[in-house]
Amino acid sequence: MAIGSHRLSQQGAITKRMTAIEEMAGMDVLCSDKTGTLTLNKLSIDKNLIEVFTKGVSKDEVMLYAARASRTENQDAIDAAMVGMLADPKEARAGITEVHFLPFNPVDKRTALTYIDAHGNWHRVSKGAPEQISFAERGLRSLAVAIQDVPEKTKESAGGPWQFVGLLPLFDPPRHDSAETIRRALNLGVNVKMITGDQLAIAKEAGRRLGMGTNMYPSSALLGQNKDSVVDALPVDELIEKADGFAGVFPEHKYEIVKRLQMTRSASDIVLTEPGLSVIISAVLTSRAIFQRMKNYTIYAVSITIRIVLGFMLIALIWKYYYDNLKDRVKPSPLPDSWKLKEIFATGIVLGSYLALMTVIFFWAMKETASFQLASSSSPLLRADKNIIFNANGLF
Repeated sequence: MAIGSHRLSQQGAITKRMTAIEEMAGMDVLCSDKTGTLTLNKLSIDKNLIEVFTKGVSKDEVMLYAARASRTENQDAIDAAMVGMLADPKEARAGITEVHFLPFNPVDKRTALTYIDAHGNWHRVSKGAPEQISFAERGLRSLAVAIQDVPEKTKESAGGPWQFVGLLPLFDPPRHDSAETIRRALNLGVNVKMITGDQLAIAKEAGRRLGMGTNMYPSSALLGQNKDSVVDALPVDELIEKADGFAGVFPEHKYEIVKRLQMTRSASDIVLTEPGLSVIISAVLTSRAIFQRMKNYTIYAVSITIRIVLGFMLIALIWKYYYDNLKDRVKPSPLPDSWKLKEIFATGIVLGSYLALMTVIFFWAMKETASFQLASSSSPLLRADKNIIFNANGLF
């Protein structure tokens, strides 16, 4: 197991608990996030698909507003894509004074920037995730951009009415190895489920492209709030087992899913250091190989034990042979016992070296001398049939 753990670490899977290797060998369900795991998390925007909803505003202005509502440093993938649309990233803050930036959070799912323009007027621009089915059905995430005036000129004020400016489509291409990795997982009997915070239509389209299936449900199904009465009638455990994935989930939903699938312990004891799912499949194959070695050794140990016990029992029953003198000579030590590893290894090395030397000498005697040939030729069994010849050269 220690050697197997070292091999797994070379493949990018670090085990914190040895028995996790055995558990991974028996894994039959793999839950995966979408963004950054099945996809590259490198967003791109097609300017031709940008939709404008305010008269007098161009697509370039929609892009500029989206960039203003993004961080210019310590960026996530969306912020980097927004600012990267501009010819010069400095344009995102050019001619304005930043007052306050509201970072993204999983509840509001939006960011906002309060700023002062060159004329001293206060504004607030925001970008966030709308429910836009037209893009989602094509596997594209949507990003809405809105702007409002802040006449109170304070960052805490609610501001005036929001003006919906435009909608930007975001495309996150799948990783080059995702489809092949999922296919390998399915062939190995591992069912892959997508657990994502994106919209249901996006999750289904991604699942279709990657060959995962499209039997996916919204997070509300986990809470028994689905509009479909057929889905609501299913127990949550059965729903999770049958589903290909869930969309619109929060972290607590993900925890609940893996908890019900009883995956939390083994998942927390294997740390993946490489992106994507391919490292998991490699780890599964290595774990299964280790498990087979353990299984083979267990079969061997059980077989040897049965052979000894059953063999001696049959001898005793058939020939009435009793082993009165077969007992060990162990004596209890006069002092408290402890594992003295130096003594154990030293004794083992001496006895092992002696046994190894005797094995070599025995093999040499059997291979290079005529002692065994003479003993074999004098056997009455061999004299009975001259066509059967047993000698040392014939055995090896």
